[in-house]
Amino acid sequence: MKSDTNGTGAGVPDGPFSRLTRRDVLRAGAAGATAISVGGLLAACGSSSTTTSSGSGAGAANAGKPRRGGSLTAAMVGGTPNDTLEADAAYNFPEPMRNFALYNGLVALDPDGKSISNVLAEEISASKDSMTWTIRLKPEIEFHDGKPLTAKDVLFTLNRIADPKLLLTGITAVAPIDLKAAKVVDPLTLRLPMKTPYATFVEQLCNNYYFGIVPEGYDPNKPIGTGPFKFESFTAGEQSVFARNPNYFKSGLPYLDKLTIIDSFQEPTAALNALKSGTVDVFVNAPPDLNSQVAGDSTLRTLISAPGLWVPFTMRADVKPFDDERVRQAFRLMVNRQQMLASSVGGMGVVANDVYGLHDPCYDSSLTREQDIEQAKALLKQAGQENLTVELVTAPIAAGATESAQVLVQQAKEAGVTVNLRNTNVTTFFTNYLKWTFGQDFLAYDPILNMAAQTSIPGAPFGTTHFDDGEFNKLYEQANRTASTSGRCNLKKEMQKILFDRGAYIIPSFNRTLDIMSTQVNGFYENAGTGMPLGNGDWENAWIA
Repeated sequence: MKSDTNGTGAGVPDGPFSRLTRRDVLRAGAAGATAISVGGLLAACGSSSTTTSSGSGAGAANAGKPRRGGSLTAAMVGGTPNDTLEADAAYNFPEPMRNFALYNGLVALDPDGKSISNVLAEEISASKDSMTWTIRLKPEIEFHDGKPLTAKDVLFTLNRIADPKLLLTGITAVAPIDLKAAKVVDPLTLRLPMKTPYATFVEQLCNNYYFGIVPEGYDPNKPIGTGPFKFESFTAGEQSVFARNPNYFKSGLPYLDKLTIIDSFQEPTAALNALKSGTVDVFVNAPPDLNSQVAGDSTLRTLISAPGLWVPFTMRADVKPFDDERVRQAFRLMVNRQQMLASSVGGMGVVANDVYGLHDPCYDSSLTREQDIEQAKALLKQAGQENLTVELVTAPIAAGATESAQVLVQQAKEAGVTVNLRNTNVTTFFTNYLKWTFGQDFLAYDPILNMAAQTSIPGAPFGTTHFDDGEFNKLYEQANRTASTSGRCNLKKEMQKILFDRGAYIIPSFNRTLDIMSTQVNGFYENAGTGMPLGNGDWENAWIA
């Protein structure tokens, strides 16, 4: 998932997901995406064991007793006419934010990004060899239409996600399940045999916006889930309206009577003006540079997340000059990361070192990289690429993307490298999303194995770097089969070292997300680390004073 700022190019309304989006690109190339054997596309999950649900609003904003009732209207930039309310399909920020309202998963990533809690599942357990998993549901949960949640609905959902015709985002995560041999043991119990040991099954399912459970016979045009809010109306690229689910299984939640998401804003200033005028209550996922602009406004407050979002530079490892790992390393050594963080997103984040998975318990923080211009020059000389000239393609696809590109142009000069910046609009950028030799991307926090499935193994749907390392691929498969947490952690660290030594991302920082809201709005989880807005879409705990 991603962040957003907007610009305008060639007369086309431009934004993080403009008229052409990742949805279009990835669906066009869906045959490649389905080649992954194990792993999630965008599933952002933590540890592989479930825990007790964390309850409501830990770390919630502002003191005071939550008040029931009222309507909340949220502004978002980046809605498109191609958006849907489809469960288990989310390609831009408005789509998962709607899914947070409508659907629940069996489990969920905790807002801090560090662990997983049961949601619809009472328990999910594996056989010793991880070849069979058993799901036991919590009793007395109802869908929005009053129908009880059963194991048949879970099996229907998994089969639906696995359907290649639907091209839903979680298709690769369910690929290892032998769904034809699945057995409904009783109304609340489902047994799932696997085609291969699948020790990471739980962590692959922990995003409700990719693995929301829907009832048998689900109709995306009349969406029904178990979430805190029920569908009322939807106009793609404009507005969605949801009403409180009075039979929500979490006692006392949600607090709001009504939730409206307006995503027709084509640039941030318009959304901010709507907030200031009182037309909306929240500006979701605002650009970081707006933080200083609202600092003195006593009617507004900000919600600033923990670092989670990342906006990498992407080097195609299968195309000259980046097919030479010495060149890739040289480019990484050119970067003054602290300077880039300060200049691109106003310092709202932490320095990164070209390895993803910040909140993964197995993240190797010992892998650090400082700017080293002389070493960069030496590597380029060894590769026969002295005085190299390359083109970097940029667009306002994420907060700080174009700004960091401008910084890189200047930093590369110190190493004798000329980076010619090609500024495009978002539509043009996504037309060739997987083809740019040197470009950019943006992703929310994912643990290492999930992110590898998205980006770094053959057939990865967001494989902008075309990285294909035989040793890395084997470690990935081995890690997914490994039931031992410590054993899997060791394998993850080997994978990270490969990415650090010969990977194809320049990851200068992990960035914070910014939401701006009226001081009357309360309840959203503070300091979430997933990279998702509003405390990881914490609509159920929101309330208005």
